[in-house]
Formats: sequence, structure tokens, C-alpha cells
Amino acid sequence: MRIGDLVRCLFQPRGENMKTQDWRGRCQECYKETSAYTMSMYSTLLICMACKDEEKKREDYEKAVKADINAIISGDFNFKGINER
Repeated sequence: MRIGDLVRCLFQPRGENMKTQDWRGRCQECYKETSAYTMSMYSTLLICMACKDEEKKREDYEKAVKADINAIISGDFNFKGINER
């Protein structure tokens, strides 16, 4: 779980701007079947842990994390990521 997701779970009022995304057992980045997933830092795709590990290796990963945290601090609990792939 990324930090933004944790903060949203703890502080966002129930039902407010809550949208669910269909999880169908496949990574929305590499399309491999998996039971464990998280949201990408770059978009709203639900990705497998292998894709998450690849994201963490990117040079701009810290930029994406900081953007997510800043969005939450400013009250944006539905941040869509920095959308840079």
C-alpha cells in the first residue's frame, strides 16, 4: 500500500469521492495474473508487485511519491499520479 492509500483510508470520510476500480486478477500494466496488487505511483493502474518493483527503480520515482504526498496534504484524496510513463 502506498502512503497515500494509507492516509486516504485513515482520514477520508467514508463514501466521500470513493470510487472502486475493478480488479480482475491481472496486472493492468503487464497483464500477468496475480493476487497481490497496488496502485501505480504514475497513474491509477492497479499493478502487480513485480511492476511496482520496476517503478521503484525509475529515476523519477521519488518525484511521484512526493507529488502523491503533496496532493494528500493539500486535500486531494483522489490524486491520479504524475502520469509520466
